[in-house]
Amino acid sequence: MTPEQQRIAIAEACGISTKCNCIDWGAMDHLSNCPAHSNQIEKLPNYLNDLNAMHEAEKTLTRRQWENYYLKFKGAHEFSWELIRTCMKSTAADRAENFLRTLNLWTE
Repeated sequence: MTPEQQRIAIAEACGISTKCNCIDWGAMDHLSNCPAHSNQIEKLPNYLNDLNAMHEAEKTLTRRQWENYYLKFKGAHEFSWELIRTCMKSTAADRAENFLRTLNLWTE
């Protein structure tokens, strides 16, 4: 996924509208279809570079999703303190990818 696609997917998963409401183009289905979408995307949280933004996104996960989220780091199969430390040390970009994989929103 491109960084732009990741930001849009995470925003949608967090309940942030990604519909474009450009005056010149009317309501578009999705930011990626909007000719002026780069300005709209800049307004979305920068999930791939901002740990605070990812922390807010992570708050939307259910308990079951959290379990899967942790296990997806490093392909783990069971919980351990080392796994939790790995997650805590991960970058915003790593967390963003893992978040999308956890919700089955990641595409190659």
